[in-house]
Amino acid sequence: MLINTFEQLEPEYLQHLRKQIGNVWSVGPVLPPSSSGRASRGKMAGIGEEKLLQWLESQNPSSVVYISFGSQTFLSEEQSKALACGLETNEQPFIWAIKVSPKIEPLLSDTPLDLSCTCLPKGFHERMKNRGLVIWGWAPQLLILSHPSVGAFMSHYGWNSMLESVSLGVPLVTWPMYANQHFNSKLAIKLGIRIQVCENRDGIPEKQRVEEGVILVMGKGEGKEMKKDVEKLKDMAGKAITEGGSSTGKLKDFVNEMYKFHLARKGVK
Repeated sequence: MLINTFEQLEPEYLQHLRKQIGNVWSVGPVLPPSSSGRASRGKMAGIGEEKLLQWLESQNPSSVVYISFGSQTFLSEEQSKALACGLETNEQPFIWAIKVSPKIEPLLSDTPLDLSCTCLPKGFHERMKNRGLVIWGWAPQLLILSHPSVGAFMSHYGWNSMLESVSLGVPLVTWPMYANQHFNSKLAIKLGIRIQVCENRDGIPEKQRVEEGVILVMGKGEGKEMKKDVEKLKDMAGKAITEGGSSTGKLKDFVNEMYKFHLARKGVK
């Protein structure tokens, strides 16, 4: 089994898995090798790269909260509005990538649907225009997370998002919803790199909890310690995939093991 992780991130769990099934190779983090190409990863973005970078570069270092709950999670109107209220009251700059459910799109209409009226509190877009950027649809996540103005990542905490945040040194505000996300969030607690503000697929975030969670992660106390811890993990992730690193070594071990199987199938000793 090859897993997109690295030894230093979860060593005891990898060892446990090896005891259960045998060969397990940790070969991650598997990410694009540089900032070039990060904007084009995935689907077409709901915002132009130039406009996005211009907005990011107008913000202070480590001041922006990036919010995204992945490509398969659709927040309900109630959840979206509750989260919006928490973002509005904490006064922190933010980028919010909102995945729009097909259910709310008009079937037969010549008039474009005003998504901000459908998903967000009345007047939210206008009130937030000077400190919030809402992206409807797909966002270039790696490009955003790698920018120096981004200081926190609010996420459902799927495994890809966890690896991206760790590899780019961005602490987390989490809202685990289903599947492995709860376990990922618990691992992040153990690593000291996250604050949780809500949980479960049908959870409704409390305005105060969102506000306090963001302030804590972006603050100078516990938030500063979280930043130190995630920076250490970022350094470990980088070393893991360099020559002589743990993931590079595991990948070579995998190739050697497959070569042995190949020779055995051909009857070569």
